[in-house]
Amino acid sequence: MIAIEAKYHRNCLRAVYNKIRPAALKDEDADRLHGIAFAELVVFMEDMHADEDNAPVFKFSDVANLYKTRLEQLGATVTSRIHTTRLKDRLLSVFPDLRAHYQGRDTLLLFEKDIGPALKKACDHDSDAMHLVRAAQVVTDAFEELLRMPSDVSEESMSLLERFVVLMYDRTSDTMEVNDARKQLFAHKSRALENIPPTQAALQQHIKRASLQGNCWNQTLVLNPELPIPSDWGWTKEASGWQPLWTTLPEASKSCHELIHCGCKKGCTGRCKCTKATLKCTALCACSGDC
Repeated sequence: MIAIEAKYHRNCLRAVYNKIRPAALKDEDADRLHGIAFAELVVFMEDMHADEDNAPVFKFSDVANLYKTRLEQLGATVTSRIHTTRLKDRLLSVFPDLRAHYQGRDTLLLFEKDIGPALKKACDHDSDAMHLVRAAQVVTDAFEELLRMPSDVSEESMSLLERFVVLMYDRTSDTMEVNDARKQLFAHKSRALENIPPTQAALQQHIKRASLQGNCWNQTLVLNPELPIPSDWGWTKEASGWQPLWTTLPEASKSCHELIHCGCKKGCTGRCKCTKATLKCTALCACSGDC
């Protein structure tokens, strides 16, 4: 029997229509939600592209996740995985100047006029990442040396760790020593005392204590560990027991006259604070000690 020749009973035909209608409406609603999510994605990419100060690079996996998240927010039933190839083709068809670049397993979407600046930006980020990796490796080598408990902290390790600490407080600094970084951040960048690096003397004692602790942990499974004398590694013996030796420098309260500074800009005169205190001007002064 040919289907088009079949004649259904009216009630049966109505039942068939009623059964099909929800599925058809559901498909239509799903298409509408997918259309809304896709339109919002297009607007987002257009806005990013319209920013003259921005050369956007879209990682396609992130774009697909953004699309999927928006579908879920709209209430659409989303399968475990979006058809990424179809989504990519739709985006490329909407943006004639959008290009797909393949970098290993990742797909990057870039607008044609932004390819130069975007790739330069990506290269700069790669360069920064390589510097960070190399810096981390150098610092790790210094840590490993200290873990072997040398007789003292070598000048080379101290220099590396000093530079590492400087960058923790000011990543753009080209200063190698924490004392110079302290002066620069306090005098020229108005950093609060709690936001500047420790002094070199304090940092050295801290490194010693950390090295001693690491050496103790390193011998956890040794039956008779040989532990260094704490007094050689950042600790001092007092009546109440071992206490951290915070620094070998005198207390600030005993040398606070060194913090006196003047605001003279055109040469120091008799009204200068430093002159009155019979002190020489320093880098803390407005004249930077050049008067």
